[in-house]
Amino acid sequence: MRKQDNPPSKEVLWKAPSGESDARPEASKPSVEETLARVIDRYNNPKIKKNFRGWVNALVFHFPDIGESYTFKINGDEGIELNRGDEASAAVRVTIPSDDLANVLGKNISPIKAYSSGNLVVKGVMKDLMQMRKLLF
Repeated sequence: MRKQDNPPSKEVLWKAPSGESDARPEASKPSVEETLARVIDRYNNPKIKKNFRGWVNALVFHFPDIGESYTFKINGDEGIELNRGDEASAAVRVTIPSDDLANVLGKNISPIKAYSSGNLVVKGVMKDLMQMRKLLF
């Protein structure tokens, strides 16, 4: 993917209603979309999904190494949608290099290590950050 001069459109990459997974085959180095699909798979785990009853908000990932942003829109326990682009009103904003996110989600490095090295920057209200922790880690 290349960095665009204009802000990226908010095209829907995929939408997984409650209970449906859109897993992608594993490759030696997954694309950003494949890495983010792991978040959707995690959300669709009934043990995780129950934590999101009544929680409607957005989570933005910004990847400085590729100049792209992606937004997860979470609609309680009813579904999750991934869009390319930034959502200004997102409850939680995460900035992380794309390879580091793949390594954190793959449990190759801990989120604490990524944070303490300065590669993971998270912004939001503490209550929302704690909620997202359930989904990401």
